[in-house]
This record gives sequence, C-alpha cells and structure tokens, in this order.
Amino acid sequence: EELKKLLENPIGSLSLQKEIESKKAEKVLIIVNDITRPTPYDIILPPLLEKLAEIGLKKENIIFIVATGSHRGNTEEENRAIFGPEIVSSYKFINHCCDEEGFLDFGNLKSGNHLSVNPIIKEVDFVITTGVIVPHYIAGFSGGRKSILPGICARNTIENNHANMVHPRAFKGNLDDNPVHNEMLEAAEKVGVDFIINVVTDQNGDIIGIVAGD
Repeated sequence: EELKKLLENPIGSLSLQKEIESKKAEKVLIIVNDITRPTPYDIILPPLLEKLAEIGLKKENIIFIVATGSHRGNTEEENRAIFGPEIVSSYKFINHCCDEEGFLDFGNLKSGNHLSVNPIIKEVDFVITTGVIVPHYIAGFSGGRKSILPGICARNTIENNHANMVHPRAFKGNLDDNPVHNEMLEAAEKVGVDFIINVVTDQNGDIIGIVAGD
C-alpha cells in the first residue's frame, strides 16, 4: 500500500506515470539485485508491474536485468525463487555479465575511472532501479546508485571503483567524501536513472521503510 502511494507521490520526481508519459517511453528496463542481495521482490514487484500495465506498457516491452556486478549470474531456479515463477515466466530476464564485449562507453568519471556500461541501456527508453538500503562496508550504504555501478558495469570499471576500498573515507555508513560512493553516484547520473524503488530493511531482512522516485 505504501509503495502504491509512492508511485503516485514519489520523492523529487513526478509520478511514475507522468515520468513515463513525459519521456514517451515504450520500453522499460527494470534493474534488480542478484541472489547475494536479499531483496523482498514479492512486495516490490507486483504493485510496480500492475502500475506499468495500467499505464499501457506491454509485457514484452519490459525487460529485467539482474545487476550481478562481477558476481555470477542467477540460475533459472534462483530467479524463480527470488522473483516468483509467474513473473519469471511472463517477462524477459537477462543476467548482466561484466566480461562481455560491446559495452557502452560513457567516458571518464571525475576520478579518472572509465565508465563502461551494459549496452542494454541504449535499447530502452526508461530505467527503473530497485534495491535494498543497508550499511555497506566500503560504499557507506548499498542501494540507489549501486544498481548501475557496480550493478551493470564492465569488470575494469568495477575493479577500479572497488580499488578505493583502501581509502580512509571508504567505510560503513559514510557517504561524506567517500570516493567509492562518489564514483557510483556520478555513474548513475551519467547513465540516467529515471526512477528508483528501494526498501530499507532491518537485521532480520524485514522492511522498515520504503522510498521511491529520484
């Protein structure tokens, strides 16, 4: 119920419907977490997909990409367990692979790290990222911008970003002058994320907050 309200009145953006209509978007990419990031997709996805259908988007024009970063891809079984068999059989799911060729070149970030991103980005009109916000050992917090970097970037981009883990500002809970976080944020801005849905979970994985919008 909270998410349904947030899709109509999000943070820092128009409603999801108005954002999609203003961009005349017909093809939507939904970026989802892999199995290493427990995310309550049984709660997040149904209201989102319901809203997209209501807006008039066809199922065949909605693509899911599993943001593996440099991890292995999800198996079909894992996808069914995470997202539910009905959603997996109704929509196209692809695993990001950081070692493939043909990545999109977004040039250098301010840090000098070269930003290479999965080419699926150029095949869609609208990007929705989903995730979970918890403390992260080098990025300060997970969620938000992490769906792009490391989520759908090439290995070199990810490794150069994570090499900043030795920086004294790269620690759990810190977003202030954190070079890992700064690169991730700049990458998300360069690629262009249109809408996010993130949940905040407690130590038991239960949702204690939900945010959507910018």
